[in-house]
Amino acid sequence: MEKFEREEEEEESSERCFSAKKLNEALLHMEKAIEIFEQQDADFERSSTVAANLMRSHACYREIYRKMKKTFQQTTLNNFLTKKINADQTSKQEET
Repeated sequence: MEKFEREEEEEESSERCFSAKKLNEALLHMEKAIEIFEQQDADFERSSTVAANLMRSHACYREIYRKMKKTFQQTTLNNFLTKKINADQTSKQEET
C-alpha cells in the first residue's frame, strides 16, 4: 500500500510544469522581498549579503524564465512573419 502511494506522488510531481506567468510572479515576489530587506534593515552589510544570497539561490529560475520568454518572443515573431508573408503572397495572387 505504501509503495502505491509513493508511485502516485511521483506521478503527480512529474506533471508539474512552470507557467511563465507563475514563474514571473514568483520572481517578482523575490525582488520585492529583497527590496523590503534592503529598505528596512539598518545593517546594510547584512541586507546586502541576504540580497546576494537570494539572487544566487534563484538564478536558475531566472534563467528558466529568460529562456521561456525568449522562446515565446521567437514564436510570436515567427507567427507574425508567417502571417505577413502569407498576406503578401495572397495579395500578389489576387493582383494576377
